[in-house]
Amino acid sequence: MHSKPLSLRLPSETRSWLQRFSRGRATLSSMAARLLEEARRRTLFPGISFANTTSGRRAIIEGSQTLVATVWQYQQSSNADAIALTDHFGWSLQQSIAAISYANSFPDEIAADAADLTCDSLSSHSSNPSTPAVSDPNPTPSVRISHPFSSLIEAAKDARLHAHAPYSRFKVGAALLGKGWKLFKGCNVENLSYGLTICAERNAIFQALAAGVSQFEAIAIVADTRHPISPCGACRQVMAEFGNFRILSATLSGEVFESTVDTLLPRSHTGILDLD
Repeated sequence: MHSKPLSLRLPSETRSWLQRFSRGRATLSSMAARLLEEARRRTLFPGISFANTTSGRRAIIEGSQTLVATVWQYQQSSNADAIALTDHFGWSLQQSIAAISYANSFPDEIAADAADLTCDSLSSHSSNPSTPAVSDPNPTPSVRISHPFSSLIEAAKDARLHAHAPYSRFKVGAALLGKGWKLFKGCNVENLSYGLTICAERNAIFQALAAGVSQFEAIAIVADTRHPISPCGACRQVMAEFGNFRILSATLSGEVFESTVDTLLPRSHTGILDLD
């Protein structure tokens, strides 16, 4: 990483704390630089923190003692996505996404950490003691963790197979992840009177509402197109009724475009029935 010198004036209390924190393992300047970089990364990846181990400072999942490298190794051995990681480790979806995003952004660092797991004190204190050990601790940095919502996208692909589209021949599938890890599938259903057609996105949302679920984590939408499709205006407005959640648009070939409800429909409630 390219660096440039920067002079800082530190309060005496901060300097004393930094000296104690470094414990002679690094100079004050290098330790200060390290902590600033960690602060930057925590901002970029909410859910990631850092801790001292017997082999140095390592990235961990905030609120646990689990190394990001441990998650990375488990994912490589099981091909789990964020949903499966959440179920396995028993933490939040945000923590799983943070682990995946961090590992993909710093593959060399995580690969090196994974190689040191056998002598890392934190590796024996995983939040899930059933995490399997990886027999070959020589990961390839170029191997990336799959998309965080790959299983949700696969569910949307499955839903697409049931689409009723005899007129347009354009089949769309949707899979909606509700609070509490409840999954709802939807597909487009056409009618000879086109105005009666229902999109896959709204189909999935209405099924969730009928089941009593109105808070959503993410929705995946899949169509057989060259590039990922975008929800229509009606679907965007319906989505906006239930908050700002993730939208994953994907093709059958694997291209994924990620956005959010607020991105696709900014200021969705501004001026609507604003009578105050």
